Amino acid sequence: MKFNETLSNTKFLYNVYTAQGIVILVASFLGITKDKFLIEQDFKELGEEKDQLYLNLLKSKLNPHFLLNTLNNIYSKSFNPSENTSESILQLSRLLQYVIYDTNKEKITLMQEFSSIKSLIGLYQLKYNNLLDINFKIEDEETLEIIEVPPSVCLTLFENALKHSAVGIEDNSFIRVYYKIENQELLFEIKNSVARNRNLIGNFNDNGLGNEAVISILEKYYPERFTFISEEIENNTNTYETILKIKL
Repeated sequence: MKFNETLSNTKFLYNVYTAQGIVILVASFLGITKDKFLIEQDFKELGEEKDQLYLNLLKSKLNPHFLLNTLNNIYSKSFNPSENTSESILQLSRLLQYVIYDTNKEKITLMQEFSSIKSLIGLYQLKYNNLLDINFKIEDEETLEIIEVPPSVCLTLFENALKHSAVGIEDNSFIRVYYKIENQELLFEIKNSVARNRNLIGNFNDNGLGNEAVISILEKYYPERFTFISEEIENNTNTYETILKIKL
């Protein structure tokens, strides 16, 4: 009897703490979503002071619909506590920490930038029971704490790949992310499948503003020192490739 009462109390406290955590995350989410829409509206209306607007746009780039869906998933799973529920809360917390704090800095380490990508991957994998074909290969790991980049550049490119690959929606969809340093040049490369049914992901061309913002930030911090390519691979219309090279 006492054991059942203890178990019941434990579940009750777990649900209370989970609910409190979700309230905090929802408050943060609402602030991020509001900023995202206001920034995009400012960009369309002002058309000037683009450098700062581009930077603010990248900082607010994280898809609010994904955050809302994640919160809904955590809430539904909180009634039957599991290790996946706790891991989802942890990954979302890390991602929100990045969005709220790290993106306010002029530059952050590659370690911080890549940690945000890994948290986003982790949330997607948990949502689809770790069945997604997403691979992130990192070479020259010792450089991650040394090299600094403007925040949200790599995350924006990865989020574009997440959406347009239809990963988790269509069979055989995939994402390959690769990083290395070669001849004093940073290489960040993404290859992803292209959705066969593009109606599933909305307007396929709506990533134009994101890429435009990325290029603007790169021109500001690395004038004539970077290469940016984003296109479907020739003779392979089902694979999209994004390449970013920065001379260090």
